[in-house]
Amino acid sequence: MAVDRTDWPGALAHYLVKAGLQGKTQADIVMRFRSWASAAELENELEAWQVEGKVQKFKLNRIKGRTGRPTVLWRATTKMVERID
Repeated sequence: MAVDRTDWPGALAHYLVKAGLQGKTQADIVMRFRSWASAAELENELEAWQVEGKVQKFKLNRIKGRTGRPTVLWRATTKMVERID
């Protein structure tokens, strides 16, 4: 069965629900869906879901002495799980 790549938001929702409480980093999400949508499209969808209460966003602090951007983690909420069921 072929995957419908036009429904990447649905596939993303399933991906986050399947990840459970551990969630997925934004980098993992972008790598997984890079052939389906741009990083900006993915982030916009995730941000919209956050406003709707369907996902939670966490910024994880870097280890002391390390440089670079903080790790961003996304996790599905029960509202997202209800959307999938």
